[in-house]
Amino acid sequence: MKKDKNEVSAPAVRGGKKLWVGVFLLLSVFLARELLYISEISQTYDEHFYVSYGYSFLKTGEFRLRKDKPNLVPIISALPLLATRADLREDDPE
Repeated sequence: MKKDKNEVSAPAVRGGKKLWVGVFLLLSVFLARELLYISEISQTYDEHFYVSYGYSFLKTGEFRLRKDKPNLVPIISALPLLATRADLREDDPE
């Protein structure tokens, strides 16, 4: 097959297997570092409220806990709780 003058070929990747081993090692170190760091940090001052508000909205469909802010962040924060089937008490009449 004859090459066209205007055809541009992709550059050859050097390193091969060593490159992928290096990438794997760097990602492994990054993951280990992040997992250790997660255990040291705490939640922000209002994170618990966002999660409870979002979970309440997802379970009941009502905006009764917070009506003044957008709903996207609390809903996204509470999505993992749907998989746990956490109990939502609705004792409060307000």
